[in-house]
Amino acid sequence: MDKFLEISDEKISDLFKKSAKNLNFSFLNEDLIELCVYDMTDGTRTSTNLKGSDAYIDGGLFALRFTNVFRALGAKNIYLNVIHTGHKKRVNYKDIYEAMLKLVNVYLNYANKYDAKLKFLGNLDERIDSGDSKLNLAEILKGLENKTENNKGLTIHILINFSTRWLAKHEEIYDNLPEVNVVVRHTKGYINGDMQIFGRMDNYSLVYAQNGSSSTNWSDRQIAELAAICLKSYILNRGTHLTKTYTDGENEYVRGKREIELSLIHKDFYDEKENKGENKDKENKENNENKENNENKENNENKFKKRAIIFSSVGPEIYEF
Repeated sequence: MDKFLEISDEKISDLFKKSAKNLNFSFLNEDLIELCVYDMTDGTRTSTNLKGSDAYIDGGLFALRFTNVFRALGAKNIYLNVIHTGHKKRVNYKDIYEAMLKLVNVYLNYANKYDAKLKFLGNLDERIDSGDSKLNLAEILKGLENKTENNKGLTIHILINFSTRWLAKHEEIYDNLPEVNVVVRHTKGYINGDMQIFGRMDNYSLVYAQNGSSSTNWSDRQIAELAAICLKSYILNRGTHLTKTYTDGENEYVRGKREIELSLIHKDFYDEKENKGENKDKENKENNENKENNENKENNENKFKKRAIIFSSVGPEIYEF
């Protein structure tokens, strides 16, 4: 677990810029600073053969790797959903709870290393323990907030024991929360009403990720690609809610693309040979296992294809990577 996050900021930047080139969009540093993603993690139990708490630990590591990309690129805030108030009723809640306990130090060590601030969004005034647990996780999380409250880097807003109904009763909390402008929804094509962040999701665009949020299944390149897709979704949809005005001829263009052409972009950036390592074997042997040529394997590059869908004003865009 200690070596799951070894990619450098320079490598993240390089992968991200290549992804943006694939996606055919340009951006400014200010766009990255403004970007605030809400990652709705899911698919943890079905994406791998991991069992029990190990599956949820794997999900927590994915969320932190995804977070790390945005930190390296200069984003100021990110939201990660962990448990809804209803999760405590699930038969496997003990597995979820055990995973959260094991991830506490992982997230604290990350926050200390990168000057990140941990903020927990949810009802921590009640115990959220599992069965006969002697550890009060709610108090542990409050301690993490206190330990990182003076950090100046990325703020990681983590939803635990959260519900929209709870947040709606606490204006003093949501008044100080950053606005979400992109929601990533893994595996499912809906957003549960009680997982929406009340008052802070009025201008978001949706990124549907068909693949589950499992660290085991994602390479560094694929995570950077998903982050770039998030930024493109934000840029495409910025200023289209309530404040949109049309310039001369723009409405005719939109009508033609959307209504007549049924605009659909579908692109595939996945190199199957590269991602299965087939085209690296010979080269690596000839170069005596050269470090640069092994980089993909070290970064878990040999992964199955991923798919994400975003939406512009004229239609959907499907990307495989």
